Amino acid sequence: MKVFSSDDKVTVFAYNMEDIEINDYIKGLILRLKRKYNINLFGFYQVNVYKNPKVGMIIDMIKEDGMDYFNDLVDLKIKIYDNSDVYYTFNDYFFNAKKDFKLFNNKYYINIDDLSEKEFLLMTEFCSCVYGDELEKIQDKLLA
Repeated sequence: MKVFSSDDKVTVFAYNMEDIEINDYIKGLILRLKRKYNINLFGFYQVNVYKNPKVGMIIDMIKEDGMDYFNDLVDLKIKIYDNSDVYYTFNDYFFNAKKDFKLFNNKYYINIDDLSEKEFLLMTEFCSCVYGDELEKIQDKLLA
């Protein structure tokens, strides 16, 4: 599990291929974030769960404006996106093999579904993931 946190957003990359009850998983995740990572979540959150067979789950918890004076209350609105497209992005081309990369704004993009399991694992540390709303903004430019 990999966690990125800012003031208004927490992103969790969880490799979980099991068919799980998402509400119970999110509850357990919030407790784990509080205990292990010292991230205290309270208030209203939009939770977007992006599922992909290679990545597992990417969970974005986005804090929404609302009542912040309840420091022990968490209200979640959960949306699940099955079989979401996820792209890797990187700045320099380092593959020897011919791959179907897209170039946009001096960055290379590739759909992770076009990678073998070995290539996917090799690129994990050197690339960042693009998914969800961010991918929707640029996807028409990548398909052209």
